[in-house]
Amino acid sequence: MPVCGGLFNYLTQSQAPAAQAVQKLLAPLQGANQFSVYLSSAGKQAPAPYVVLHLLDGPPAEHTQDGPSGLQDGRFQFDSYGPDQPTARKLSQAVRDALKSFSGALNDGTTIQFYEVAMDTDEGYEIGGTTGYLFKAVLQLRAFYTELGQ
Repeated sequence: MPVCGGLFNYLTQSQAPAAQAVQKLLAPLQGANQFSVYLSSAGKQAPAPYVVLHLLDGPPAEHTQDGPSGLQDGRFQFDSYGPDQPTARKLSQAVRDALKSFSGALNDGTTIQFYEVAMDTDEGYEIGGTTGYLFKAVLQLRAFYTELGQ
């Protein structure tokens, strides 16, 4: 889905101060300007801290008073992983601060307006990572968006 690619690019490539605050907390990957943000799932032994982006729900908002529209009412989940809970929480808060009131066009042509923090919580640890455990913070945001060509 294009909107996820646009959000991925915003978190990893944007020069906006809020996006750069997220980038500073992410584990660097090989190559210039490569940060550990993944769509749907991270690779095995992904370097922490990292974020996994999910589209949970993206139904059309159907009609406006002007007739049919391409407007979608979606819910996105950002799973922030870290070697300890404070690191995972700090990364999740940076993602929340970068997106909770974001409104505008993403570089894929999607226009988006976040309007609600639907969930912001800590999860327990999971077995994995180089230290044996990964800690996770979960953030869900709701947004209205229109993908290019809709």
